[in-house]
Amino acid sequence: MTLPWWLLIHASIPVLIPLRIWLDTPKIWIPLFIVVAIIGQFIGSRYLANNTVSVIEADKTKSV
Repeated sequence: MTLPWWLLIHASIPVLIPLRIWLDTPKIWIPLFIVVAIIGQFIGSRYLANNTVSVIEADKTKSV
């Protein structure tokens, strides 16, 4: 856990809480929002891992 990771994970909270209050979202939806956030993190990490490998491989082919 790095500081930038922690900041990016928690940066949306000041936006989401007022938005939830303004939209009058029932509390029963909060677990769904948490699950969707976790799924988004998982998908994002897979995408970043796949994309990073492609960029590294492209750099290797350019230098050869």
